[in-house]
Amino acid sequence: MLANKVKQADYYNKSARELPPLRQNQAVYVQTNPEVNKWTHAFISRTPTNTQPMSYTIKTENGAELRRNRCYIKREASENIRERPRRKISRPQRLNEMI
Repeated sequence: MLANKVKQADYYNKSARELPPLRQNQAVYVQTNPEVNKWTHAFISRTPTNTQPMSYTIKTENGAELRRNRCYIKREASENIRERPRRKISRPQRLNEMI
């Protein structure tokens, strides 16, 4: 019976991944109602503590304070996009001769 539980846990955790931690005052999007796929802009007001290791306290733009698990919080898009150096694209020599 214990072997079955271990096997089930392995299958369940196969696609699980650790989400990066969030900082206090970081701009995020939060799912206010998990039954509806609507995300609201908010800020992290308190990060997890030892007594509540998975809960973030969030303050929305309209002043509401919510407590949410990390899976209901997304980082703001500007923080998700990493700046890449632009590469220079040059035309092939044959194309330059045709023009």
